[in-house]
Amino acid sequence: MYKFCISIPVHEKFDVILDQINNINYFLKGTMIILHLSKSFEIKDEEIKILESFGNVYINSERVSTKWGHILHAHISNWNFVKKFEYEYFIFHSSNDMFIKSGLEEEIVKYDYYFPLGKFNENWIGYNKVFKDESFMNLLKKLDIKNEEIYQCLTEGNYFRKDIINKVFEILEELKIDENSIYPREEIWTPTISNYVIKKYFSHMKKGKNYMFTEIALPRKKVLKTLTFMERIKYYLKKNIVRVTRENKKERIRLEVIYPSIIEKLIKNPEELEHLTSETYPIQNCFGIKRVDREINSNLRKYLRESNNFYKRGY
Repeated sequence: MYKFCISIPVHEKFDVILDQINNINYFLKGTMIILHLSKSFEIKDEEIKILESFGNVYINSERVSTKWGHILHAHISNWNFVKKFEYEYFIFHSSNDMFIKSGLEEEIVKYDYYFPLGKFNENWIGYNKVFKDESFMNLLKKLDIKNEEIYQCLTEGNYFRKDIINKVFEILEELKIDENSIYPREEIWTPTISNYVIKKYFSHMKKGKNYMFTEIALPRKKVLKTLTFMERIKYYLKKNIVRVTRENKKERIRLEVIYPSIIEKLIKNPEELEHLTSETYPIQNCFGIKRVDREINSNLRKYLRESNNFYKRGY
């Protein structure tokens, strides 16, 4: 039996997938990795054989769309695929996150689940679309979930014991995607229904802590409280905490968790980054980071490989 089942939707770059598998196997032993390949992802037969040669990597035979607003259904598909396997915890990951240090197994097994409950308000990117989502709103009515019990969160690093996630996904798989109302559903459906399930069936279970640090959720602290999002980003850029990167195909500027010096502090001297910590993102509990460029030789990927003996596999 596996201790952990990590679900990852992937849609590009075989070498980056290999890099992430090696990273997971190095830092979190006893893990089953279930890959959902997007409909648009072209992969060769010999590449499939390489993935399967790891022994703990399984490829979901179903391929659904993983475009923006559809990611949750890839995780649900992965959950359906692994029903035949024995494992203890189901963990959400993405194809652009990486572990940075060992010790996560000991941390997770102390708890039964973790997901944050972020405030859902008009500042959230898809706020109005949620209320136009007929399938979701009908489900809330059926379960007697009030609008003020709608929550939002990032799913990467969320984990659940198998009996909990079974109950969550049994409810979520009823929902259909309304193509006229596209928004990042996983950030709303998952915490809202998970909170309902925990309160109704598993209120005695113990909630853990977040282990995935992301630049999207850089917290407001002290002087930053009064700054707008872009003003805070400028502050973090100045402090070399994040940097601007550019996606080649779409020429879309985005942010990336930055330089090896910051990662070294997260690993060795997290107290030096206490000014970034929050209840949702405790720096002392940081075992992984998001986002990491999907480029095999990005500075961050190279640093993680080289500083960990190339994950003891034949690079």
